[in-house]
Amino acid sequence: MVEIPTPRDRKHIGVAEDVKLWIEPQNLPFSPTWSTSHGGMSNNVNSSTSFVVAPNRATNITVTASFTNDVAFTCDFVVLEPIDYEIAEYEIFEDPDWATPCGAAILFHKIIIIPATVSFAKVSVMEVGDVAINITGYFTDDTIFPPEFFDHRNSGSDEWIGLDYENSLNDESNLGGLPPPWSNGHFILPIPAVWSVDLIEENPLQWSDYEVELFPNGDLKMSKFGKSITRSINGNITEH
Repeated sequence: MVEIPTPRDRKHIGVAEDVKLWIEPQNLPFSPTWSTSHGGMSNNVNSSTSFVVAPNRATNITVTASFTNDVAFTCDFVVLEPIDYEIAEYEIFEDPDWATPCGAAILFHKIIIIPATVSFAKVSVMEVGDVAINITGYFTDDTIFPPEFFDHRNSGSDEWIGLDYENSLNDESNLGGLPPPWSNGHFILPIPAVWSVDLIEENPLQWSDYEVELFPNGDLKMSKFGKSITRSINGNITEH
């Protein structure tokens, strides 16, 4: 298993997680043959130590160490899939290249894929490209906002992001340089997400849409993952 999460002897494991198993004492004059009901085993199946690779989908598995005298020992595991996310932290940034005054905001999230009690170190996550809906007011001016502006496929979707050892990934939402005259405006970008081990089979993952609202004074409100900020044209930020 990976070093985290603890405990190292847990019986709940993540999809595709590697698990080390061994027989004690390890200096026996004979070695078991290892097998698993699901997933895969490493090549050293006739050794006092072996590794099982959990399957790519949630299930229960039984690993068996069999000896030639018809003695066998088993160990059961529950394999868990990614099901949701939680916010580990978030930050707000300013871009020094933005002219002042202007409508703009940047919101950064660190996302933990849960359950966090197992490792998803072999899992990748992808935001699936979609187009914005509920476009109103200021954002309907296609001389400033052509159709491709509202297409997520032009701004980072449809790319696999591997999770790190904390089951986490980083997400940045930004919009800047909105010129005056300002007026009320709004749009929502639906963002479905999927997870995968082999980058072939895609499985749905609970995720968050991205919502933007502009006000006549140039204040810009941005919301994602349950966090919202409003930035004034002079850089004053209010968190919601």
